[in-house]
Amino acid sequence: MLNGISIDFSVTLLVTGAVLMVSIYHTVLYIQRRSRLLALYSIYLWPTFLYCFFRVISPVIDPKENSFVRINLDEILPMVSFIMYIRFMAFAMSLDRIKDKYSFLFVRITPYVILGYLVINSTLLHSNYENIELYGLLRMVPRLYLLLLGSLLLIIVLQRRKTPFFRYIGAGAASMLLFGLISFLINVFFPGTFMMGAISWLMFGYFTDIIFFSAAIGYQIRKEYEEKEKSLQWIIQKDAEIKEKELDKMRAIIETREKERDRIAQDLHDEVGATLSSIHIFSSVASKIMARDPQRTLEILQHINQSTFKVMETMSDLVWAIHTNNAREASLEGKLKNYGYEFLTPVNINCVYQIDKEAEKRLVNIEAKKDILRIAREAMNNMAKYSEATNALVKLSLSEEFLQLLITDNGKGFYHQEISSGHGLSNMKKRTETLGGLFSVKSTEGCGTAIQCNIPITSISE
Repeated sequence: MLNGISIDFSVTLLVTGAVLMVSIYHTVLYIQRRSRLLALYSIYLWPTFLYCFFRVISPVIDPKENSFVRINLDEILPMVSFIMYIRFMAFAMSLDRIKDKYSFLFVRITPYVILGYLVINSTLLHSNYENIELYGLLRMVPRLYLLLLGSLLLIIVLQRRKTPFFRYIGAGAASMLLFGLISFLINVFFPGTFMMGAISWLMFGYFTDIIFFSAAIGYQIRKEYEEKEKSLQWIIQKDAEIKEKELDKMRAIIETREKERDRIAQDLHDEVGATLSSIHIFSSVASKIMARDPQRTLEILQHINQSTFKVMETMSDLVWAIHTNNAREASLEGKLKNYGYEFLTPVNINCVYQIDKEAEKRLVNIEAKKDILRIAREAMNNMAKYSEATNALVKLSLSEEFLQLLITDNGKGFYHQEISSGHGLSNMKKRTETLGGLFSVKSTEGCGTAIQCNIPITSISE
């Protein structure tokens, strides 16, 4: 006794206050985080608080008038607390139905064992059962069962003590088991012998237990926070990498467009500019000699007309290569058929067009589109002028590595010595080789002509 207050009462009162604060704190945490671990821990803490609070106020309960209620609550509250303790421990340890089958089985049947005991206990108390020794043995059974189950769970925890979380859980379970065993031994064998009774040791078990369990919960929350921070940093890093890749892609697009713009400007300068300069010069000459030399003036005007047509044709090809919509006449097939109508129909050459739609879709590079169109036009123009053919084939196909342009006719063919020099073949070969392709022409007198261009797929894509 300290100033009229027993040590058991003082210890119980202090532990009750501590358990209440911890219960409120973890309940608020559960409301904020909605974690099952926090839910089970809070459910364990509140019955523990109620039992501690009951032990604080039990001295003021009249033992004669409320003996049934008092004794019943003195059993029911700690047993409910122990059930919740076992459930929390089982979840915290992540018991596996297969690997930890015996522990899992004990955990499942524990609520029914305790409930059965409480029913029997209440029945005996209500019937004023007088065999005190047998009743004392009955009270020992669930406590021995809980000590056995606690020991089994402690062994499993100690096997998993690789992380701080399990080490905290193990320390809490060990302290609860130790102080619970001391309380049990004092209550059974040494009641009233020591300054502190069995209840004080049980309260020490509760107190150390909630300290270690709260530390385990705190560690778990901090770990979750660190993992979320790590995930957030990973997301931020990936987002930055994606943005950098997008910027690189945009830079590449801008660079490609600048190169295309420079190429277009160069084409306009080389092809259109020179022709326009020629038109300007011939126009000046024609205006000066018109009166004295009408025949020469007419020739110059015809030359100007041809040059103007060439400029229009070049501009048309350039605009088509830069921007092709889905209209049929704007497709490569449409352009080739227009050339056929322009060059071949007037000389009665029947042309068949076999255009692979996939090949046309893959043909997106501006330079490649323009060069392939010009090769085909040159070949069809030559065919109309020199072949004397009646049938022709224009075929565009796609293999795994190459885009193939094949143009054949059944005309009179070329002499062997003309193949390497005449009919614009050098221009077609040059355009094909500029795209990294292979150019071939096969022609025999009286057997027609076959012109073939094999261009790498990498050259026709952007």
